[in-house]
Amino acid sequence: MTWRRAELAALVVIAVALPLFEAPKNIFWFLYLFAWIGNRAQAGSHGGPWRAWDTLIAGLLASAGLGAALAGLHGGEWVGARDVMRYGLILWAVSRTDYDAREWRWIFIALLAGTLAASLDGALLLNNRKDPELGLRSVGHPNHSAIYLAIMFGGAMAWLLSYWKAMTVRERAAWGTGAALVAVAVVATGSRVAVVVTAVYGLILGWWFVRRSWKPLFAITAALGVAVGLIVLAQPWVLQKQLRNMGEDNVTPRPTRTACTSMRSPNAGRSASRSCSHSCRAGSTPRCARIRRRATTSPGRCGDRASERGSRSSPSGSSTPRCTPSPP
Repeated sequence: MTWRRAELAALVVIAVALPLFEAPKNIFWFLYLFAWIGNRAQAGSHGGPWRAWDTLIAGLLASAGLGAALAGLHGGEWVGARDVMRYGLILWAVSRTDYDAREWRWIFIALLAGTLAASLDGALLLNNRKDPELGLRSVGHPNHSAIYLAIMFGGAMAWLLSYWKAMTVRERAAWGTGAALVAVAVVATGSRVAVVVTAVYGLILGWWFVRRSWKPLFAITAALGVAVGLIVLAQPWVLQKQLRNMGEDNVTPRPTRTACTSMRSPNAGRSASRSCSHSCRAGSTPRCARIRRRATTSPGRCGDRASERGSRSSPSGSSTPRCTPSPP
């Protein structure tokens, strides 16, 4: 096996394992970089002269290390920086390759196959979750999984539209079905923002290819209309959650339970108090009632600490907890 084949094989394994397994993608990350260096040494080229993309990626890697070094809260800052470094190096290496269309095709197939396999695995575990929200095993939280799925939807649609004329009917059906299944998985995550972004993503891609033909934009618009109708009829969790939040007046941003009941510093407590009081002063809603109840009944949290500060600063020793929201 040549260095080039080893490099491509390692990248394909990473693409499949990315949303599925931690160990393989970590192992093949090292193998890919090793094969990439060997391939470039054999070819006598490292991807050409320095470009604007190299400056951008180098700045990204440097900012990750600088952000960890100057972090105000310590505990896991270098773990996050390590992940940015790891995947940033993969991005940098891939950006300086000369893969042809056939090799890129294998990479995109691997990405789509890994995404669909991870989605199926997550669907089988839905019954074990508190809320029916799809999560990818090696991505994590449903919102993070939704971001990954939205990116993969865009990649699959971009490949389908780019090579539509060169594809056979079977290939078009396979890529179209794969992209549709990824879109279904986005809905299954329960992320409302990701659903909207996926829809907008499809429309942008359709508009981008208008210079070639209007058909993609018409087809995507029609598919989007059908999808909206199916969501209204099927009432998936993402729609149920939105309707529930609207019923509880929990749609616009408001202080969370943490903001109103936790006290990490005196300044944070005063800020949370002002924010809670301002949002709940205008009128009483179920959410405001819950915030006030939690703020006044949470032992060992803001109330106690605020009282301690009040007792130190007030001669009488009595004080109202600072982050208890004002009555409406």
